[in-house]
Amino acid sequence: ATAVIALLVRTLCAHIRARHPHAMPAGVGSPVGRAMSTTGSTVSRRSRAPDPRFAHLKPRVDTGSNMRKLMEKYEGTSGPNARAKQTHTYFRRIKPLDLERRLAPDIECEESIYAYDLDEASAAMSLGGASVAASIVSHAADASTSASIAAAAAGASVLCLDCRSFEQYSDSHVRGARHYDLAQLSHSTNHFPKELYFFRGPAGGDKLIVLYDADGKGLDEAANAFVQRGIENTYVLSGGFHGVCVRCPHILSAPPPVGLSDEALEAHSGGGGGGGGGGG
Repeated sequence: ATAVIALLVRTLCAHIRARHPHAMPAGVGSPVGRAMSTTGSTVSRRSRAPDPRFAHLKPRVDTGSNMRKLMEKYEGTSGPNARAKQTHTYFRRIKPLDLERRLAPDIECEESIYAYDLDEASAAMSLGGASVAASIVSHAADASTSASIAAAAAGASVLCLDCRSFEQYSDSHVRGARHYDLAQLSHSTNHFPKELYFFRGPAGGDKLIVLYDADGKGLDEAANAFVQRGIENTYVLSGGFHGVCVRCPHILSAPPPVGLSDEALEAHSGGGGGGGGGGG
C-alpha cells in the first residue's frame, strides 16, 4: 500500500510539472513523496525538542550515584568536602589557650589575694581563736563578691559567663566566671548582670565577654543576641568547657567532673581547642 501511494504521488507530481513547468522546478521532489519513499524510517528517527513543561520530572528508578547527580548536588559549592559557611554571625570566637593567656594576670592576682587572706586568718587563729578567723574569711568572701565591679574598674579585662546549668557550674567552672541563665535574654528588662556593663566595649578592644557552654556549639543565637543588644565585644569559647578541660584544666575552679565522658574529651583533644580567631 505504501508503494502504491508513493507511485501515485510521483505520478501526480509529474503531471503537475508537465501542466505547470514553473510551479515545481525539475529535480525537486515532493516532500510528501520523499517522506513516503523512506517507508516511515525518517519519521521514526526524528528527535523531538524537549517540552519545558516536563523538565522538572525525574525518573523514579534510582540508578545509583553518578557524576551528573554529584554535580547537581554540589552545584554552587566548593565540593563535598567544603565546610558550610556560617551566615549572620556577629560575634567572635576565642580558643581555650588564648583565654588562658588573657586570664593569667587575673588568676595570679586572685591567688595572691587568697594567700593573703589565709595568712591573715592563720594569724587571727593564733591571737583570737577560730571565731575571729571565721569572721575574717566570711568577710573576705563577701568582699570578693561585691568587688567584682571594682575589679572590672581596676583593670580586669575578661568576664566569663558560664551558660550551663547551675549544678554543672557549681561542680567546676572557669576561674572568675559567673553563672548566666540564657532564659534572661527573653526578659523584658534586666537581660544582663550589672558587672557586664563594666566589661562592655568595642569589638576587638582590650576587654572581652566570653560565653561558654559544654562544647561551644549551642551559643550562636545567644551570642548574636548579645551583640545586637550592644555588647559588641562578645566572644564564644571554642570547644566550651570540654575544650578547657583538655587544653588548660588548671584555669578551672575545681578538677573536671568524674562523669565527663572520655568521648567528649577526645572530641577536643586533636584540634587545638576549635577554630576561630583569638581574643584581643
